[in-house]
Amino acid sequence: MSKIDLTVAGSVGQVGDRNTSTNMNVSGSGVSSSQAFFDVSSELEKLRAAATSSLGGRAPSPAEEADLKALLDAQEHAKKESGAGVLAATKRFGGWLLGIAKDIGVKLTVEVLKARLGLS
Repeated sequence: MSKIDLTVAGSVGQVGDRNTSTNMNVSGSGVSSSQAFFDVSSELEKLRAAATSSLGGRAPSPAEEADLKALLDAQEHAKKESGAGVLAATKRFGGWLLGIAKDIGVKLTVEVLKARLGLS
């Protein structure tokens, strides 16, 4: 039996209770991980700018300081393309930062909230 190479740009699935595949290699041509990390970095940068702006020149409270530290950690992990590091840092985001992210429409916030609620 010959091997089949299949390149796809979306999802691949099979239907049926007796469906099997052998000798197949399926590869995707979706968004690269580098592009995904670039997108996350862009969102985190927007969030940092909005958070800094919301302080209005005053010193952050201890909770806000912790949020800003978690945000900087997330940005560093995104630059290193460390998904686990980004996730760990974003899980430390507090209500102040998540509120700002929601207000400015950062998609990452939805994912963080899902993870916190166990919905992802």
